[in-house]
Amino acid sequence: MNKKSKITENATPATELFPMPPALLKIPRKLNPQARTYRASVYCAGSRGLMNFLIPLGIQAFKIGVTGCISPQARIEDLRRKGYANLWGPVDGTLEDCRSLDQAEEWFLMPWREHDLADFVLPEGIHLVDGALEVELPFGIHVEDLDRAVHGLLAPRALDKFLASAEGRKRLEKTGFEPQGFEIKTKYTLMEVTDRLSAVREIYITRPRIELRAFVNALEKARWALIENLRKERANG
Repeated sequence: MNKKSKITENATPATELFPMPPALLKIPRKLNPQARTYRASVYCAGSRGLMNFLIPLGIQAFKIGVTGCISPQARIEDLRRKGYANLWGPVDGTLEDCRSLDQAEEWFLMPWREHDLADFVLPEGIHLVDGALEVELPFGIHVEDLDRAVHGLLAPRALDKFLASAEGRKRLEKTGFEPQGFEIKTKYTLMEVTDRLSAVREIYITRPRIELRAFVNALEKARWALIENLRKERANG
């Protein structure tokens, strides 16, 4: 019979290190394993810098985004940290060619409120929670799928498209900004890679609270289109 080594003999029993059975994990609020669904949040965010830039143009615009985070506030913090949409510069320019937008790092959640809905009843599967719209989706539909759908339905309101239009150029010229070939950008700092400039494409001209009901109606149609596509995919094997 083999003798036990001193290490084995003096080892702490596994049950003392890892009591069995382990404590049950708390199921996240946005996850429903029984129904095989989860919730993704659609949020609206604004920035002081964006307001300063757009008010002289006679428009207002906000970032409409989609996140799987428990709270959209985490995304707002991310926008601040990255300095999202904080530069104005030529399409093919370098960082040195850009100018910073004052207060562009001051991002905030633009919360939707119950009274913005008036007597409108939210459709089944869409909920207003902490200023954002939570959309119930079945497993099999990814957050990125909803993200693409939301940006597709808002595409006609894209700020970058308006600024490149004849009307947009006219307003830019009147306010002293370059009327053509310029855009709002974000500088992304990547590990061991030269800073990358990226054009901002997810800011939309909207009056978020006034237009909430119309947005919800469009969002509901987009949600059902995703669900129907998933059903067809599963039916076709």
